[in-house]
Amino acid sequence: LFENEAEKERFMKSVENTTTKVKNHKIRVKEVNKVLTQKEFKPKEKIFQINENKREMKKKEKDGDKEEKKPAASLIEQVMPLSHLSYEEQLAQKNDDLKKLISSFEGKLKEQFHGDDDYEINLQQDEILQCDPQHREGYRNKVEFTFGKNEAGEPTLGFVRGNYKNQNVIIEFPEKLNNISDETKQIGQKLLGI
Repeated sequence: LFENEAEKERFMKSVENTTTKVKNHKIRVKEVNKVLTQKEFKPKEKIFQINENKREMKKKEKDGDKEEKKPAASLIEQVMPLSHLSYEEQLAQKNDDLKKLISSFEGKLKEQFHGDDDYEINLQQDEILQCDPQHREGYRNKVEFTFGKNEAGEPTLGFVRGNYKNQNVIIEFPEKLNNISDETKQIGQKLLGI
């Protein structure tokens, strides 16, 4: 890391017994005569590339998708995006999504504890349990309706279709949603009649 021994000495004197706090981690600078293994050694260029990649990812997350979002084609698409799939296909999709999430989390943990042999990370996923067929409809036990206007501009209550940021909000009554119980729909209809 240093071009010559004199540069190394000057640096070590300037930071001797210095303690710095970086993101909740305390770092003490001291001379170490340990030979690094290939796993522990990270060349400067690689560190700069890793940091640049992290900055780019954060920028993409912050900026998000710049395209203007339009309201979903239907309330079913907005509230139940997997409803076009069979129940078995929905479980397979959720299982795949969960595997990706666990793998990503496991990777972040390994990155956090890089080179620390005290930690062995091996996350396991249990099988997703299936719901009994008689409980696959009308199961949603918490429903919060929003009051607003439907596509025709009439006052109504229901779920939001669209988004507030782009001011393209439409409220739609959940008549065709099979995850909402009939009792809840009746209560919503009564509220509309008041």
